[in-house]
Amino acid sequence: MADYSKINDTTLGVAESIEIVQEAKSYTLDQLKMWEAALVKKAADITKTIDAELIIVRALIAKCIELGIKEAADVVVEPVIPESK
Repeated sequence: MADYSKINDTTLGVAESIEIVQEAKSYTLDQLKMWEAALVKKAADITKTIDAELIIVRALIAKCIELGIKEAADVVVEPVIPESK
C-alpha cells in the first residue's frame, strides 16, 4: 500500500512500504551462463531501443531550436498592467 501526497502544484509524493524477504537459491554454472547470455542480449536490445528514441528526441529538440521554441525557464512573462481610466 502506498501513501500519496501533493508536494506542490507539479509534484506527487509517493511513500511505499517494502517488505523484506530472505530466500535461499542455488544455481548451476550452466544456469548462470545462460542467465548472463540472456541479460547481455536484453541489454543490447534495450540499447537499440534507447538509441532509436534518442534520435527522435534529438530531432525534435533541433526542430524546437530551429523554430525558436524556448525552455519554460527562458520565457520571460511580462506582467499585464491594467490601464488607468
